[in-house]
Amino acid sequence: MRRAAIAWISLACAWGCSTTQAREEGAEAASVLGLPTSVPAEVTLLGERDGRFLDAGVDTRRSKLRFFFPVNATCRAVVEGSGEASYSNHGPYGRLHRGDQSCDPVGLLSLRAWRDRRPRQTTRGGSPIPRDAARYEIVYADEDLFLARGRFQLAGLVGWAGGYDTIAVFPNAPECEGILVRGEATMEYRDAGPEPLVLVDGRNRCPFLGFAMLKPG
Repeated sequence: MRRAAIAWISLACAWGCSTTQAREEGAEAASVLGLPTSVPAEVTLLGERDGRFLDAGVDTRRSKLRFFFPVNATCRAVVEGSGEASYSNHGPYGRLHRGDQSCDPVGLLSLRAWRDRRPRQTTRGGSPIPRDAARYEIVYADEDLFLARGRFQLAGLVGWAGGYDTIAVFPNAPECEGILVRGEATMEYRDAGPEPLVLVDGRNRCPFLGFAMLKPG
């Protein structure tokens, strides 16, 4: 099935694409299907968070992704460096390359794109919207976002492991601050729409931007 999908894209592109474009289309298709491959990427540093994370957008032909990378010399050279960058489907969240250096993400901030790459999740007990209690505390805030450490068990539905104790990332918005300062709310997952995961407290809703590792390395 994977070979058939890649072959179909290559055949379709052969009628109207350049050799370079055909190669990139095939690589993108392989990446979406989970095959180990590398595709060109445009990298934009969005900020440095809590002195531990480089917040960066990684845009390829088909995907607009966003990750946290650890703050170290190698990852800074990969994220901020010059020359062509590429993104490969390596490990749980991929790998960013520039020249002969590489850096693995330690945070996932493109939940919609990541959810849509995965098979649709089945709900338990017939409930149309999976829910669970989330407990947390704010550990960092800046003008763009909040980081909260806590228990977010539904994180696994978007492919993030270790939701029993992890860092969740939220936008710095009044509705999110109001929920986060309480330290507890209901977490909801949706397998369609722009917001895969949200915190809900009464009528207030705060969307998750993503998750990050406790110890980025």
